[in-house]
Amino acid sequence: MKKTFLILAALLLTVSLFAQKDTITNPYHFTLNVGYGFMPQKDHDNLFANLVSDETHSKKVRSGVSYEFDYDYNFHKNYACGVEFSMFNAFDSYMPTDSAKSSYSDDRYVFYVGPTFLYHTDLIKEHYTLFARATMGWMGFRNSMRNDKSVTYKRNCFGYGITAGVDYMINDYLSVVGGISYLGGTCGKMKDNDSTYTLDKKENLSRFNISLGVKIKL
Repeated sequence: MKKTFLILAALLLTVSLFAQKDTITNPYHFTLNVGYGFMPQKDHDNLFANLVSDETHSKKVRSGVSYEFDYDYNFHKNYACGVEFSMFNAFDSYMPTDSAKSSYSDDRYVFYVGPTFLYHTDLIKEHYTLFARATMGWMGFRNSMRNDKSVTYKRNCFGYGITAGVDYMINDYLSVVGGISYLGGTCGKMKDNDSTYTLDKKENLSRFNISLGVKIKL
């Protein structure tokens, strides 16, 4: 993974040094997005007992809220490099039919951070631009599961993603942004406070996001 980061960093530096230097009024862009995230994985390892035993519960925690913050430095009128921070959260609880003691639940988080490279078109009809962003970096996972016992499983892995969207420019300093994105990553092991477990079925952390946000340009 370290080699991958070094290669990406070298590529971004090379592009930034040799790209055409068009005059850019506000090169620093900060974007905050909120939206809907969906994880397509249906089958889980037996380690995640609640998801395996209750199909309705498993289906519910595949959907959640997605938050994303992006920083882009526009070194060219059509290109930018930066960093992406993303978080997904899904929670659901249910009452097993064979138990009246307490509810069972899963609280799942997926975190992502990584460098990005972005391409955007010239202005369309004076207000719109289309853009595509690619990224690769670190992905972290946490699942707090409660049933007869409470345990939190964690793991880190390599992540990657791509986003396509549209930017509607309100003025030189503010835009509204909408996009569709995909973030991918897979974990073959999990750990709690005491042990590390090798999964028979890998946990697929990939998800699709539909989001809307605000971009500030400085």
